[in-house]
Amino acid sequence: MTAREHLNRRKRWLGLAVLAGIVLVAVGGALAASGEGAATAVPVVAGVILLVAGAMVGQFVVLRCPWCRGNLGMILMNAGWWRIDPRVKFCPFCAAALDAELADPAGESEKDAAGW
Repeated sequence: MTAREHLNRRKRWLGLAVLAGIVLVAVGGALAASGEGAATAVPVVAGVILLVAGAMVGQFVVLRCPWCRGNLGMILMNAGWWRIDPRVKFCPFCAAALDAELADPAGESEKDAAGW
C-alpha cells in the first residue's frame, strides 16, 4: 500500500463523517420545518458535532505524513471529498514521495510467508 492509498482511505472516512453530519443537520432542518418541536434539536446538535469533529480531526490528527508525522491536513483537505489531490506528490516536511510503498504494519509479510 502506498502512502497516497493510505491517506485516501483516511480521507474517505473523514468525508463520510462530514457527509453524515450534513445529513443529520438536514434531517433536523426538515423536522423543524414540519413543526416537530424538541425532536429537531437532537439531529441538528449531533450533525453539527459530527461536522466540526470530522473537520477538526481531519485537519489536525488523521491526515499526517506516514514517515515524519507532519500535519498534512491543511494541504490534503483542500481539494476533493474522497481522495487527495493528485498534484500533491511529496510531503512538504520530509520530501517523502506519497506514491512510495509503506512498510508492512505488524510484519504482515512475515505472516504471508508463514502461510497464515
